[in-house]
Amino acid sequence: MSAKKDSLIKKKLDWTLLLMDCRPALKKVCQVLHYAAYDKPNAYGPRNWRRGKDDDNFKRELRAAIERHTDAIDNGEQIDPESKLPHKAHIICSWLFLLFYEI
Repeated sequence: MSAKKDSLIKKKLDWTLLLMDCRPALKKVCQVLHYAAYDKPNAYGPRNWRRGKDDDNFKRELRAAIERHTDAIDNGEQIDPESKLPHKAHIICSWLFLLFYEI
């Protein structure tokens, strides 16, 4: 096996793939989290999303938010007018929360 192929076999997770390669996108996601926790009028507070683990209504709200942001994108709007952040970053946050509850 060549050295290049040997380098592609990793036993541990390579966090640099996410933290370095996706840094600009992750920054937008973090900005959405920060906005919701601290900057939004009637901010939710840090880690407030964790309340949804056993709350089916909150999970429905997350799915509705995903649909609302997706509809905005489908209508040509890339930036959420309230937060001034990308709709896709909002969608990713909602999916992250739902994934967190699942695992």
